[in-house]
Amino acid sequence: MRVINLGVFADKPNLGTGFSVVCGKFAEYLSKYSDLRIIYFGRFGQERHFKKTPLKSDFPYEYVPCQGGTWDEDLVNAIIKRYKINMLLTIDDWWSIDGFLHASKSHRIPFHFLTPLDALPIPKEAYKRFRQVDALYIPNRSWKIVKMHEGEKVNVMYHPYGCDTKIFNPVPSLKNNAFTFIWIGRHEPRKNLQNAILAFEKMHKKYDVKLLIRTNWKTRNAINVRLYAAKRRLPIIREQSTNCPHEEITKTYNRGHVLLCTSKAGAYELQIVEAMACEMPALVTDWNFMNEHIVHGRNGFTISYDNLRKQARGGTWANIDINELAEYMDFCVNNQEMINKLGQGARKFVKQKC
Repeated sequence: MRVINLGVFADKPNLGTGFSVVCGKFAEYLSKYSDLRIIYFGRFGQERHFKKTPLKSDFPYEYVPCQGGTWDEDLVNAIIKRYKINMLLTIDDWWSIDGFLHASKSHRIPFHFLTPLDALPIPKEAYKRFRQVDALYIPNRSWKIVKMHEGEKVNVMYHPYGCDTKIFNPVPSLKNNAFTFIWIGRHEPRKNLQNAILAFEKMHKKYDVKLLIRTNWKTRNAINVRLYAAKRRLPIIREQSTNCPHEEITKTYNRGHVLLCTSKAGAYELQIVEAMACEMPALVTDWNFMNEHIVHGRNGFTISYDNLRKQARGGTWANIDINELAEYMDFCVNNQEMINKLGQGARKFVKQKC
């Protein structure tokens, strides 16, 4: 029996990023096949290059720490030669795949690519790259757009990220006594933490409510948020983002009652389905592709946006309407029995669809 050496390239395991979570699950699942040798190459595992021998670990696959940043052609070539890789699989932004494309063609091995397209329209430069991969996987409905645009030129398939409802599940005993909104993510322009705070500021004085924010509080932007919250006396609970097992993140979701996803764009915002699996409805920007999992008034609420902005790399972002978000947050506090039912509907939706 011929064994295929499959190289899975992503962020290092347990880094806490979507790339790490999704590719880690890929690697775990594929490691069950006896004709596959799964070697997981993890970015940000060490400062330079890659380890010459896999680390001993508890993962069901071999793990090789690699340098961070973009996977350049020289690095991928060196890995292919060292580990005799027969096939490449990665998830990354479409403009970061050139190293894989050149290396796979140089060694004449298949390259399978999963990309999180997070905004429309899809740029021409993206299509040029898609035509060169052996198989393309997209986690949202934009796969239909690629299929219609390219026809048989691109071997594209729909592959949502999903959610493990055995890990992400409701734990009522962890709920905060005060009604608590949850915001999780990196503090960056796309995630739009600012609007979540401004909406919370509009309604919090009327009720005993909290806003729990899990992010990297050590960055300059996050420090500014902390100073602003202190000045305005906002009841914000701070959680520091750490690399940890998914079970720990489940505890964070279960402390809250409603998730706020204020992102301006997102290919597949994992926190939405993870929160829903924990019986927590979500308030999300009514924009591609955050609204794919929310049925308004059934398992959460979609919030209007007040302006659109085209990005330099292509695609358009939408800014969530602060006033409408504050109104729905107010509604949630005053209709907690309904919110509990929406939470039950949210978990049911995830178990059936994700």
